Amino acid sequence: QAPAGSVFYRLRQVDADGRFIFSDVLRIAITPLTGIQLYPNPVANVATLYAANGFRSNQSIQIFGAGGNLVQTVAGRTGNSISIPVEQLRPGIYTIRVVDNGLLISQIRMLKQ
Repeated sequence: QAPAGSVFYRLRQVDADGRFIFSDVLRIAITPLTGIQLYPNPVANVATLYAANGFRSNQSIQIFGAGGNLVQTVAGRTGNSISIPVEQLRPGIYTIRVVDNGLLISQIRMLKQ
């Protein structure tokens, strides 16, 4: 859960003899996704995610079951809302995560009827 803004990373590789090298520094821009809403909740067939500041096409939506297993992935798209068909999911509690370039941006719980 990195803070919004620019985050800088580099890796340090250490050999068995103790020598080390650093990778190049990489800058990652993190845009916060706040105010994510899910409706209806509980949901029967189609869930809609809404974000006031919008979604981006490089983000993906991941749905995890109660046991932590990934059950569905939806490709991201631009706009303020994304409809997710969930009629094939079994009734229960799920976690929906919005992921941007491998980083968790936001998550919300969903109750599937």
